[in-house]
Amino acid sequence: MPNMNYIIVYFILGVLLFWNIGKSLLEGFYGTVVILTSVGYGDLVPLVHRDKFLMCVLISIGFFFVADCVEDMFDYIHYKVVMWLRQKEWYSNVCPINLLLAVIGISLLLGSGTVAIRFIEGMSWTDAFYLTVASVTTVGFGDKHFQSTGGQCFAIFWLLLSTSVAKRLSKWLNAQINHMRFSNMDTRSQRRE
Repeated sequence: MPNMNYIIVYFILGVLLFWNIGKSLLEGFYGTVVILTSVGYGDLVPLVHRDKFLMCVLISIGFFFVADCVEDMFDYIHYKVVMWLRQKEWYSNVCPINLLLAVIGISLLLGSGTVAIRFIEGMSWTDAFYLTVASVTTVGFGDKHFQSTGGQCFAIFWLLLSTSVAKRLSKWLNAQINHMRFSNMDTRSQRRE
């Protein structure tokens, strides 16, 4: 299991930093998650040089030390699921199960995010889907972001989960595609010989 102490200390540091620049506890958690996931909506910004410098320190700590801990947590959960499936003899080949998990996972992330944002933030379906995709892919244009208290509470948990899971699912999907592509290339080269 990854070391949760880094994540806890990072969140305490982030909340304190945001509180120091006049933000609420909720905005502190929300802002820390937005930084950690590198979404960067642009809705919570430091205005003075000292606060900008402190924010750069927080961003750097998150980028270089903490972000991998969140991904490691997901890897750990994935490992436990695979071990459980193997124990039940429901798991036989890594690639097909990872492909299935990737497709289902991405669909669930985009679907649940869109529905939740639609109803929590009151956005149109198009804007909710747009914010979901921009968030999950960590693009975060900034024109749409979580504005309500309920939306920011949802974002604290959903952004951490969705960006980490999406990153891992993307790796699985690409690995499966490459496996299939190279398997086909091997088969074709064997036929030529």
